[in-house]
Amino acid sequence: MAWFSLFVAFFSEPLMLAACIPDPLSEGTVLDECAQGRTAMAGQMNMLDRNDGTSWMSRDNEVMAHLRVAVDEVDFVTVEAGRGSQFAYLSLVPGEERYFLLHIGGEAVFPSADAGAVVKVSYERGSSVHEFLSVVMERRSGGVLAVAFPQFIERRERRASRRLQVRPDAGIRIQTDRGAEFTVYDVSTSGVGLVCSPEEAVAVAKDGIRGVLTLSEDLRINVWLDVRHSRTLSRPGRMFVGARFLGLSVREFATLRRFIDGRFAAR
Repeated sequence: MAWFSLFVAFFSEPLMLAACIPDPLSEGTVLDECAQGRTAMAGQMNMLDRNDGTSWMSRDNEVMAHLRVAVDEVDFVTVEAGRGSQFAYLSLVPGEERYFLLHIGGEAVFPSADAGAVVKVSYERGSSVHEFLSVVMERRSGGVLAVAFPQFIERRERRASRRLQVRPDAGIRIQTDRGAEFTVYDVSTSGVGLVCSPEEAVAVAKDGIRGVLTLSEDLRINVWLDVRHSRTLSRPGRMFVGARFLGLSVREFATLRRFIDGRFAAR
């Protein structure tokens, strides 16, 4: 609701973000109103702290400096457009101060995300979740969107995640896109612990884990995990692997946290 209220208020101002969409980039047109609108909002919202672990970055130089660092430090972001979501990655064009590039993975992804479409981008950096809304300036070939630099970025601090130990027969498992299935032995909002063979441990350490995390018969989350550590177990031929979530959306994070909190409350 906070996002919706801010979105409505923001787009109802005379200097609307939609009005700041340049003409096609090939013409090199930049509207002065865009810079004026960002400057006006920066004076009102620069690093506004709501005292609930949420703050906002809004100065042009702060937003751009943050995204330059995020491009190097963040492996994947979650992009939401319409009712769909997709993993993607960011890149910058040297010297370009109007837009950045969002690589969404193919021509068939977000087919309606043409110039003027609103996208939401979220990602983790350190102990914080970052989110922003912006507008597509141009759709390019190869599944690349040129997206206007956001006028503000929301940053929310995450609480320390609780790790839920689960029984092997609890049915919590990961089915990978390569046909493997792993039983989950512990889960938190940061990642999972699972047991597999030494051969599987080598494969997932190299390629990561991408698939579906089944929490219950009617609750599943698409996940991408990066293996952080592994160790040999006393049971012959088995290894414990700890993996961290990559690009978990805010919605998926909330779903996972509700599930974990519910299990703790039921104990």
